[in-house]
Amino acid sequence: MRLVWFLSLLCSLLALPCVAQAQKLAEPSDSLIQYLKTFPKAYDLFAGANYVEAQQALENELASHENEANYFNVLGVLQLKQQNYLGAAASFERAVLIDPSNAGSWMDLAIATLETGNLGSASSYFDYIEVTFKPSKDIQQVIDGYKRFIQKAKEPKKKLRYTAEFGVGRDSNANSGLQSAYIPITFGSDRVNLPLDPSYQARSDQYVAAALQARYDSPFDVPGLEMNASVKRRGYQRERDFSTTELSGNVGWQRPSPLGLVGVTAFTDVSWLGDKGLLRDFRLSGSIERSWRDCFYGASLENEWRRYMGLHSQDADLRWAQLAGACKMPIAGKALQATIVARYGNDLPTRQRAGGKTRRKEVVAQLGAVFRPQWRFDLSWNAAFALDSEGYSPLLENNARRQVTRRTARIQLTKTLNADLDLFFRVDDSSIASNILLFSQKAKSFNLGLQRRF
Repeated sequence: MRLVWFLSLLCSLLALPCVAQAQKLAEPSDSLIQYLKTFPKAYDLFAGANYVEAQQALENELASHENEANYFNVLGVLQLKQQNYLGAAASFERAVLIDPSNAGSWMDLAIATLETGNLGSASSYFDYIEVTFKPSKDIQQVIDGYKRFIQKAKEPKKKLRYTAEFGVGRDSNANSGLQSAYIPITFGSDRVNLPLDPSYQARSDQYVAAALQARYDSPFDVPGLEMNASVKRRGYQRERDFSTTELSGNVGWQRPSPLGLVGVTAFTDVSWLGDKGLLRDFRLSGSIERSWRDCFYGASLENEWRRYMGLHSQDADLRWAQLAGACKMPIAGKALQATIVARYGNDLPTRQRAGGKTRRKEVVAQLGAVFRPQWRFDLSWNAAFALDSEGYSPLLENNARRQVTRRTARIQLTKTLNADLDLFFRVDDSSIASNILLFSQKAKSFNLGLQRRF
């Protein structure tokens, strides 16, 4: 019932008019389609969604059509299809200079200019449209939406910001259950498959997830102080003993130096499993960051103190070294963001622990792109490898050293409903593989939700 109710709510929200309708802007009118057909090569390429080549074919005809407003209107639409907003704004500006009476060209110019980030010029264009052309009620609603967006964007940056998230989903392994129905026990050369209680098998369940985050930025750019605090809750419908609650916080400080931007950050996390405390974690990190063209790269060293509540044999101190890089790059007319992080760590138990010390390696890769106006696609992949220094147990694989490989892939599709509200659909696929069958797991989860910024 919760899932049905939430889907109904989302459908209602999607029926509301959106502030930004740039995807409609990129669709030429019937009259422009007829005009484009007078350029057969460009039209065929446009119909095949080859917008770059269609633009090139159209530009080859410029000398014969440099005084035609429709020519520059079509050129602007092709540039919008590639998210080349600066080029589109220039084309629409040329169109209105040739034919100042075309209200559609002025509207296209205003929205394309807004997409470039030039809020002042976009606002003046909208004012001109209202005064000169007396737009219809529907067009006026669109203009009002854009003007509200511009007004909000011009407001001073808030030092304290909040983000709230709510969603529903399904997890194929809600209880962190095992994949095998038995565990092989070894006695020298003898091997016995020990059946496991069925309650240890993976079980699926629906859940409701909610999160609230608060972020504070100092009014000074650099040196700058940043603080974050968040609370997250995932509550399962049946597997309530495996519901999770997490409290997190961090304080960071940065300042410029001859070597780059240096910073120190302290993190703390507290988590509960069901109604029982699970983990207290504290980390202290020192970092240095530099920029090159449209990229940032840096390195950091981190100490982590991991303390388990009621399971002190797993307490450990960890030492991490990290390298990271992030770049923005245009590919096929889309702005692509790529990030990669590599970490190496030593996990040192504070007391005797099965397996002894553990060597850890982690790699995180992320890709994100706005592939259509108001639509964003994000892909992340994480791989982590751990190797114990000692045998885990004489009864498991003849006291072999445990090796664990974790892999997690996430795909998220986000639709911007307005300046402060996003709708997202998220899929996670994770697996744990080990030479000791006891630690092998698999899980998939699906999450549909809303995120609100205020």
